[in-house]
Amino acid sequence: MIYCAWIVAHVLLDGTSSARSWGGMAARALVAAMAITAWDVVMDPGMSRAGNWVWEQGGSYFGVPTRNYIGWVLTTLSVYLCSGIAFRVLSGRPDTARPRLYLALPGIAYGLVAADHFFSNAVPELRVVDIFGISFIAFVALLRLSSMPRPVLDLP
Repeated sequence: MIYCAWIVAHVLLDGTSSARSWGGMAARALVAAMAITAWDVVMDPGMSRAGNWVWEQGGSYFGVPTRNYIGWVLTTLSVYLCSGIAFRVLSGRPDTARPRLYLALPGIAYGLVAADHFFSNAVPELRVVDIFGISFIAFVALLRLSSMPRPVLDLP
């Protein structure tokens, strides 16, 4: 899902987050980190309630501590920034047009995860978070992609 969030961030930013631009790379890293954390905001409470893991001290968000989400943002932001720097170093390659479906797959994956959690979540209250979190991200990414005249992805 980390790669999916990276591509979704690219689409959400409508291709303005070029790996050749420091600001664009940082914007894509931040949006991707928030997108993957939104995914975890829906995943963790249900997984915890299902007994897949236990938070010893718990937290105020369905038993999940806030530090978990801060950790997700900081860890994935670090991964995305390192990746962005690597892509910037390798940016001698020209931008490559990709089939719309190629760029749609991560948004579709987000949508499928959202649907799965909406219909089978162990924490029914999270349906609202699902709708306004990962479902919204998937919807906007797919909507933006449909309006892009020539989808381009600047990954090596």
